Amino acid sequence: MSSVIKKNSCLVSSLLLIFCFLSHTNYTTSFTYPPTRLTFTSFTFMSGKRCGLLKAVNDPRVQNVRDSIVWSNKDDAMKSPMSTTKSAVHSHFENWRTLPKREPQGSYIAVIKEHEDEEEEDGGGARGDGCTFKVSHFSHGVTMVNKDSSSSSSSSATLADPRCRCQNAQWSLEAYQSALDLYDAFNQCTDSYIQPFIQDALHTLDHAYRLYGPESVVGSFNGGKDAVVILELIRAAHANYYRNLKMSSQSCSSERDGIDLDIGIDMIRPRLIYFNNKLEFNQVYEFVRDTVKRYDLDMIAFEDGVGFSEGLKMLVENNYLQPVPVMSKAASTPTRRRRNGECVNVPHPMAFILGTRESDPNAGKQGTFAPSSSYMPPFMRVNPILEWSYGHVWHFLRVFKLPYCSLYDQGYTSLGTVQDTLPCPALKKVHVDDGCGDAVEYWPAYMLKDWQQERAGRL
Repeated sequence: MSSVIKKNSCLVSSLLLIFCFLSHTNYTTSFTYPPTRLTFTSFTFMSGKRCGLLKAVNDPRVQNVRDSIVWSNKDDAMKSPMSTTKSAVHSHFENWRTLPKREPQGSYIAVIKEHEDEEEEDGGGARGDGCTFKVSHFSHGVTMVNKDSSSSSSSSATLADPRCRCQNAQWSLEAYQSALDLYDAFNQCTDSYIQPFIQDALHTLDHAYRLYGPESVVGSFNGGKDAVVILELIRAAHANYYRNLKMSSQSCSSERDGIDLDIGIDMIRPRLIYFNNKLEFNQVYEFVRDTVKRYDLDMIAFEDGVGFSEGLKMLVENNYLQPVPVMSKAASTPTRRRRNGECVNVPHPMAFILGTRESDPNAGKQGTFAPSSSYMPPFMRVNPILEWSYGHVWHFLRVFKLPYCSLYDQGYTSLGTVQDTLPCPALKKVHVDDGCGDAVEYWPAYMLKDWQQERAGRL
């Protein structure tokens, strides 16, 4: 009994030390893009309140950071509410950004400011005031293509110049090729049990990418088995979209010029969202984090306490594919700028890829393509594995030897939080007690015979 009390006392002491450290530590992020002088500066409220400042600095130490966020402890940094989230605790978390909870007052937007370093005769630099834009939360910067240096001012040129573009994080060639190989492996699958379901899922995703584009197709990835299936299908379809785009561009170039050119196309990373939860299993969180790194994905995570509807509303209301200047309060009606016949200051429609299956409690009467409910922001729900069973999910993961959370090998068949999830009782091993204690062992999740027991471990 005394050993248990002593162990608990040590645990409490450790937690208090961690809390004290975090409460006196400010975390900020800094990243910049050497090809441009336009850097991501902050998330802000239209009411003027700043939340989770992302400070852009001209620091040579961050010049080589590739599209990732570096968390650093700075004495003069503004205290950020993001320092309470798991992502702020890690010193380096590639491809991952956390959005703080929005306040009831004000419209939450992402802003980017332009900073111009004008060379002077003495070798010094002067930073211009720049402009502020509304952009998608997935944007990593703003670039100016062949900017006219004769413009009278930086601000007016940027506001009027239609060549202002959002800068997106680029997908690595290694990750692209790996995903493309996976797409081909899916198509070459001859397993009669799973092959028809894979083909239907890929067909659905190919349509989603064709209709909405890679900038507006976003997967929901919580680390569960269904989400893993969705992620693997998404990255495969994402790669196939760019392969088809390259082939189409090369074909058009050959017809026009009579030669086969290697057309360079910028490939953005597959986009995902994740909702932080302080009651998340550590194994789940670590698996999500490692997967984002492994496949070079672009993750937007929401701070603990942000609801599903609220988080999606943040993204849907601000899905600007091109930078939109923030209008002054004096402007009553914003001018709609057009580019190639398209209104660029209107958020682009979004499609969220979900791992919903017909057996899920929230499936309802959804179809493969299902518009969001009336109480949700407007977007399209895409359910590629709606007709898959529990058996299809595990057959798919094991046939292609895809990684999944380690908890499933410990008897968990459906993952919730640490407070409402236990191993599936149907997978409990029956054995004779060898006198070593009351240890209980479970078979892996893929060995469950009665699929109706999938959620038997949920409290």
